Amino acid sequence: MGLFRRLFSRRSTSRPVPTAHATPFSPQAPRHRSSPAVPRSPLKLFTPGYLSRHPHGASPEHLTFAALDLETTGLDPLRQRICEIGVVRFRADGTVLDEYSTLVHPRRGITHDAAECNNLTLAELDGAPVFGEVYPDLLRMLQGTVVVAHNLVFEDKFLAAEIGRLGAAPPQLTGVCSMVACRAQLDGPSYKLQSLYRTVAGRWIDGAHTALGDARALAALVPWLAGNCPGGLRYRGPDPVPAPPRSDRPARIFPRAERLHRTEFGYLGALAQRFPRTAEDHPVGEEAAANYADALDDVLRDHQITGDEAWRLEHLARHAGLSQQALTIAHRAAWDRAVRELPLDDPALLTVAQRRKLRSLAHDIGHPELAECLEIPPEDDVPRHLRSWRVGLDGPDGTTSDLRTLVESNSGSIAKRLTKTVRFIAAHDPSAATPQLLKAHELGIPVVTIDDGTKRVADAISAAAAEAARLQHEQAQWAQRRAQLEAADEAYFRHRWRPQETPPVWT
Repeated sequence: MGLFRRLFSRRSTSRPVPTAHATPFSPQAPRHRSSPAVPRSPLKLFTPGYLSRHPHGASPEHLTFAALDLETTGLDPLRQRICEIGVVRFRADGTVLDEYSTLVHPRRGITHDAAECNNLTLAELDGAPVFGEVYPDLLRMLQGTVVVAHNLVFEDKFLAAEIGRLGAAPPQLTGVCSMVACRAQLDGPSYKLQSLYRTVAGRWIDGAHTALGDARALAALVPWLAGNCPGGLRYRGPDPVPAPPRSDRPARIFPRAERLHRTEFGYLGALAQRFPRTAEDHPVGEEAAANYADALDDVLRDHQITGDEAWRLEHLARHAGLSQQALTIAHRAAWDRAVRELPLDDPALLTVAQRRKLRSLAHDIGHPELAECLEIPPEDDVPRHLRSWRVGLDGPDGTTSDLRTLVESNSGSIAKRLTKTVRFIAAHDPSAATPQLLKAHELGIPVVTIDDGTKRVADAISAAAAEAARLQHEQAQWAQRRAQLEAADEAYFRHRWRPQETPPVWT
């Protein structure tokens, strides 16, 4: 939601306006000499709370938080709609309690700017539930918690508009804006969630601009704030309203995965990671789930997964409404079916190529531990200086053995059949009329003495070694330069705690 946050995250230049509404910094609450005045909150749906260094307040460790992120079809809540919801319930120590994520069909098109930001098209939302179907589950995820959103005003307006379209009574919710909190507590170059998460985790958000990816980033940001603030942070605001007893079943979900790559978790491991780890038993389409299992068997039949096959499986998993746990179990079962005829109990019966392929497959399905028993011998550390060289030898073995050893020990090869790719023939007697030398003259292959051939090979090895050393030195220089750039980049994005918190400013 980076585009939307850029438009809604400009620092206000106006002074905070006190309000008579009861808030954590209002006259009704205990005041401290350094306590900031409360600005007028622009929220419609949420009652605002704050994370403050002020000593009067509740310890965050006694609260349950819900990180909320919405992706929308545009910026105007009166004309545009919610198209994706992500919620992560967590504690202040970072313990994740539940995750919820689903695409939502907006029943209208997505603006060009929104599609560029959240990478969604209307075609990808085909089959997704509408807001009315997912609202009860969303409400259960938010009730009884302190809701946290980065630019809570944005989420507040869109949720209020969607609930208004349903004709439902506005729920009693408590919310904290992490952008307001970070501006009050931290000094840094940017207050975008990406930048703040870079300070927290030392890397960019995995799955940024997806609702669940950004909600997970928030679920990491709040515990970091609570655990690292000088003097500690406390929550100042109304107590969350407990959720009523559940009276209906959960609705289906329609999650998505973005930017699948095999580097860290493998293709299907990344697919499972990007789907929500739900605590509730959401219904699954049986036919769609069966289609996923069949497609999985088809993909794993050749013991390898391509990027295109991973995206095909993502589409099927989305329509089946599978959770992270269901995908993890399905991938484990598919492995068992794919390798049931292989002698995994006796890996020595498998070739090195087979073992290497199976280890790659286990990584790609997100279960690398399944192939840990398949040891792969390390590659011989043989110099590669003559990798493309083919050399011919003519003469008694005793006269050519040293040259043969020199060529083969540097990854060159001795030609058994003469072709134009042979560099030269080293002969005991270059003037002899042996069949091999006659063939060499016919093909235009140089014929040299053993000593001359040895010198040519030694010169080539020296030149290749010098070039390898030059490249290694150049790579080391580039690595050092990259490290310097990364350190400068890290220093730029790192946020620092303010000596004292500033008054919270709503935009």
